[in-house]
Amino acid sequence: MKLLPLFIIWCLWFLNYSTRTVFSPILPLIEDNLSLSHGEAGGFFASLSIGYALTLLIAGRFTPVW
Repeated sequence: MKLLPLFIIWCLWFLNYSTRTVFSPILPLIEDNLSLSHGEAGGFFASLSIGYALTLLIAGRFTPVW
């Protein structure tokens, strides 16, 4: 069994999962440290969410149909 594809898939899953679960609770800290407004911080989180959604859509396009 080749482990490189499995490792790549796991890394992509981890990055997608961590952006959704890590950034939302610490968004107020990010606002304070980067001197962002609520709207700018929301835009930052929205861009992460949109990127996650696009990744899922693109991955679904390349998934073979059984």
